[in-house]
Amino acid sequence: MLNWSEYVYLILACWFAVLWLVCWYSRPILRKEMLFLSLSGMVMAPFVEVVFFQDWYQPVSILGNAYIKIESFIFGFFSAGASGVIGQLVMGSHYAKQPASYRASLSHEALGFIISLVLFYGLWMMGVHSFYAALVACSFLSICIIIRRPDLMKLMLITGLVAMGTALPGYWLALVVNPTFFHDQWHLINLSGSWVLGLPIEELLWFSYSSAMFAGSWKCHTGIAMEGTTGHHGYQTLGKYSRA
Repeated sequence: MLNWSEYVYLILACWFAVLWLVCWYSRPILRKEMLFLSLSGMVMAPFVEVVFFQDWYQPVSILGNAYIKIESFIFGFFSAGASGVIGQLVMGSHYAKQPASYRASLSHEALGFIISLVLFYGLWMMGVHSFYAALVACSFLSICIIIRRPDLMKLMLITGLVAMGTALPGYWLALVVNPTFFHDQWHLINLSGSWVLGLPIEELLWFSYSSAMFAGSWKCHTGIAMEGTTGHHGYQTLGKYSRA
């Protein structure tokens, strides 16, 4: 039987699994975007978290001292899929179909992704804490998305704010199960020392900037915009793509 007081990372993953299911069944039209974000998060999480484990946190895994933790895949899948669409769910906004010119080219997307990886790993190897390295990398991608699709800026900002709020209950639940897990499994000496609502501020900020990036990535990739927003060419995107 699992000792849940140790496996707080699994508790956080379960919280986002619940949130993911709420989004999945509340807005069926979001499911394709959710799957894209979830699979992206699941693939990226282990490669990113092996860096986070060095200077940010080192949660206990159900597999013991595994270098790559199974919780990374679970957390990455559910947190990326849920956090990336939660702003759209809260806003109650709908898709509008954009012209093909709205779509970012695959070559530009690949170049942006490669540059963000170089920034993340490069800064970390230069001694920058992984939180700040991730902040720079995600901010770079978000700025690229906004330059290409300024109509997505409001959604991305709101998603970043909402994502912080939706992450809180998961952390609070973990703190109920294990009130000392931050002190036991986090490298607090490497963090700023600022706490907000019982959490290191880095946890909330990470959810904010990563979720904002995820919120814009699918729409920039597919060329889909939000209903009623001003498009890249200055007109209103009023055509309904779906009301589901």
